[in-house]
Amino acid sequence: SVLRFNSNLRILYWPDWIDEPEDVLPSDDHRQWMNRFNSEIDDSIRDNTSIVEIYYHRTRLAEEIIVKNRDLEKKRILELIAKLDNKIPWMRCKLMVVGQGRAGKSATVRSLTGEKFDPALESTIGASLTQTRTTANDASWNRLNDDSKVGYLTSAVEKIVAAAPSKLMKNNVNIPKHENSNSSTRLEEGDIQPEVASLSVSAPAHGKKSAVAELEEFEVAKRFDHKLIARAEAQAYTIETTIWDYGGQRVFYALHHLFLTQYGVYILVFDMREMVKNKERAMQYILFWLNSIKMHAEAAPVMIVGSFLDQVTNSHMKIIDREFRKVFRDRFPQIVPAKKEILFYPVSNMNGEGIDDIRRMFDAVARKQDFLWREVSVRWIRWLDKTQDFTKDRPFIDLSEAKRVAAELGINDFIQIEAMLDLFHELGMVIHFTATPILNDIITLIPQWLIDNISKVIRDRDLHQHENQNIALAGLENDVRELFQNALASQDLLEYMWGNQNYNFFIDLMRRTLLLSDYGFSKDQPYFLIPSLLRNNQDNNNNPRCQGKFHCVFDFSEGWLPNGVFQRLVCLLVAHSAGLNVANEPYLEQNYCDVSFGHEGHIILVQENDSISMSIDVADAAARFLRVIRSMLGKVNQDTMKGRLKWNIKFSNGKQGPTSFEKAKKKKLAPWFNDNQKQNDQSDAAVKGVVLDNFLSSI
Repeated sequence: SVLRFNSNLRILYWPDWIDEPEDVLPSDDHRQWMNRFNSEIDDSIRDNTSIVEIYYHRTRLAEEIIVKNRDLEKKRILELIAKLDNKIPWMRCKLMVVGQGRAGKSATVRSLTGEKFDPALESTIGASLTQTRTTANDASWNRLNDDSKVGYLTSAVEKIVAAAPSKLMKNNVNIPKHENSNSSTRLEEGDIQPEVASLSVSAPAHGKKSAVAELEEFEVAKRFDHKLIARAEAQAYTIETTIWDYGGQRVFYALHHLFLTQYGVYILVFDMREMVKNKERAMQYILFWLNSIKMHAEAAPVMIVGSFLDQVTNSHMKIIDREFRKVFRDRFPQIVPAKKEILFYPVSNMNGEGIDDIRRMFDAVARKQDFLWREVSVRWIRWLDKTQDFTKDRPFIDLSEAKRVAAELGINDFIQIEAMLDLFHELGMVIHFTATPILNDIITLIPQWLIDNISKVIRDRDLHQHENQNIALAGLENDVRELFQNALASQDLLEYMWGNQNYNFFIDLMRRTLLLSDYGFSKDQPYFLIPSLLRNNQDNNNNPRCQGKFHCVFDFSEGWLPNGVFQRLVCLLVAHSAGLNVANEPYLEQNYCDVSFGHEGHIILVQENDSISMSIDVADAAARFLRVIRSMLGKVNQDTMKGRLKWNIKFSNGKQGPTSFEKAKKKKLAPWFNDNQKQNDQSDAAVKGVVLDNFLSSI
């Protein structure tokens, strides 16, 4: 009766013993029993229209029924596809895993994707990307390898097909759209129930073909097989997630600002042992990441994960939780609490304890995000599929090529193309920077390729050394030494690392994102400054640090001063100085720079906590130098910090103490303000998008 009346039955499995008669029945009795069994089964499935696979029962009638049902199911699916609207829910998410170096981020990613703990796991260089598929019905996360990946549009439509019950397809009934009554990313404490809604399938206007139907090379029809139906239940509500595992070493912080986006969920991993031993240091790293996330993705939910659960006590965790609640809760409302009694998620990657809690909560949190259920143009998704063809030859395309592919798919509105690229960038599908016209012209189709190549240069000198043998064979040992000791990269070294065909691309990219600047003080060949690699001089006896006569401070304490701001200021100062053909080389350290501007004197900058102090030695240049640093800070803020940096300027004024910018300007405080050189009061937005060379020449 189950076979005869169950219209949702897809696959039949018989137990193995049916094919092993000697272990159960004498051969003659087994043969008679099997004949009767097959006859009854055939009679039961004769009118069945749902079964698409049968194991251990392959009679002639069964074979005919399977073929008939597969054809019928394919017809139903193609009818459903023909009714798809021009937009469908995509259900994609970006999971960004951040935290201090060696805190257990990569081990946590391995645990989430079902891989065994590896005590010899090396620290991440730059960032590592992993494609996964997560399921609401259980805690399993499946890592997608090359064999298991299908086209983006195919995957999206498979979810639609799988989520549509057969009777709805037969009766052409629309599936109701997802209604997210709570657009907030915040969950109530203890709330880990996934909010699962039906996917939207609505018929296009009468007489008009849907976008899917118009795509001649649409893959679902070509790829159809019974396995699509067999995995329907598992596929219907899965989320396809790209996990970004960010390297935690300080040297990568300036790089990470480029890749923190708003369409996703963040996991902030900290080492609970470190919180017990050195609370201040551990809290400093955690606050750094919370502030970074808040700056680049203010509304994105954050799950705080404490690693090494197997090495701390319950009393330790209670102390940590009290500290977190005291410091974080009011300042960072996007934190997703684990339970009523604890704010963070304790895990052991050694034995897997606590990992299922993270999986379930991520699934619940992700399903509450509006972007997950956002209906995406079918043509947009198809554009992503078609541009993957370019990756066979190169991992990036220019904007004109992107427009050409879009036009082939009927996307001719440039505003729509910009919106499409913005969505793909936010989800981590492509990399498309828009801060300047030159960056805007390049779309990187393989994000991991971009990160890997930048990380060949920006890396921790102690943990991530290059292959010495290969470097020696290339005759570049001195070049590598110069890179790590003085943060100067030779053209020969960069051509070796990136290859001649990609050299110009990466030079321009890193120059425009202020990760690199031309170092015009060498003679034998071009050199480039990589300020992220600068370190402080440990030899105090040989330290040429000095201070000028006149001082002012850029105070960021009302907000915070991210890592990477000072380094980018150094980039701009050195590039500007080199453009003036100044003979004197700058003196540079991690938090200190002394840059010559020829006869006008020097600018000295020092970063301390949340402030950058400037001192100069020539009074006549004070007004101009102040204007230069203000313009450069505005450029860094707009191009890399989304305009969210806030600071106050204060001037030393003898015994009267610090004087604010407004009061100093009103009083015409010398030497910073005079009638000959007025301070420009235009907003920082005025420098947004200005080409770097034009910006440098304008100041």
